[in-house]
Amino acid sequence: MFYENKKQETTEIARAICHTFVIEWASDPAMVYGLAIEKETSDGERFLTGQPTELIRAKKFHQVPTVLGITGKEFQPRADAIIKNDTLRYELNHDFERIGPIAFYYEKDSEKSKMISSQIRKFYLKNREITKDSEEVGMSLKLKEASKRRNMFYQNKKQETTEIGVAHMDDLNYMFFLSKYFPKMFKPSEPESEAVDAYTSILANMAKTGDPTPITKSDFKWQPMTTQNLMYMDIDKINNSLVVSMKHGLPYSERMEFWEAIYPTFITEDANKTIQESV
Repeated sequence: MFYENKKQETTEIARAICHTFVIEWASDPAMVYGLAIEKETSDGERFLTGQPTELIRAKKFHQVPTVLGITGKEFQPRADAIIKNDTLRYELNHDFERIGPIAFYYEKDSEKSKMISSQIRKFYLKNREITKDSEEVGMSLKLKEASKRRNMFYQNKKQETTEIGVAHMDDLNYMFFLSKYFPKMFKPSEPESEAVDAYTSILANMAKTGDPTPITKSDFKWQPMTTQNLMYMDIDKINNSLVVSMKHGLPYSERMEFWEAIYPTFITEDANKTIQESV
């Protein structure tokens, strides 16, 4: 898709995607288009030259330091919107075998699909029905290390007076000013200012030095994560003060293990089926 559209304006591409976007249930699937291997061309360098899984196996990618992160309430607003909608909540309770594969991207209409749907309901809901009082329902992050270079991982849980906490993309508002959603910038005197300074220093330091350790009041040091030493930086607020600390393991480890069992690895032959050859 990139090859065919790279000379078009981004607004035209976005408009075309919206017009061809097919919603099967609620706002799912969230992703419709797969990746496309670009054709041989003399007009510039190709970005994706082969199947991503094969390129990763062959380590044909740039070995660069990487920062990965999640918020404490990833995609909570989407879950809340479904839980508060009587129709969607009813459908989720009574037709999960159909809805599960649409929302969580696994095969449809098979015995394996039914088994996975049953496992998800048991793990997250304890086989109970979803009600307006149900707790968060979300898909945990899958995390794999493929690079030889160091990878840094963080979780942002800092919460002020919001109803549900730090949700998907909230932390990016500290870096990229979105006036539509946050009409004013944070002032130095406001509680959020300290978090803004810490978060922006993470990205700035990473870009400058490869070490994303944020500016804090302590001698804190962000330690790299490896498969042998899983660690992450936790950003929280305790007693009205910003607290940045390193923690062992991974956040929501039980959820990650659950999804690892359903999707054993993203570097498999089956993963290639999602990659679309450009025509």
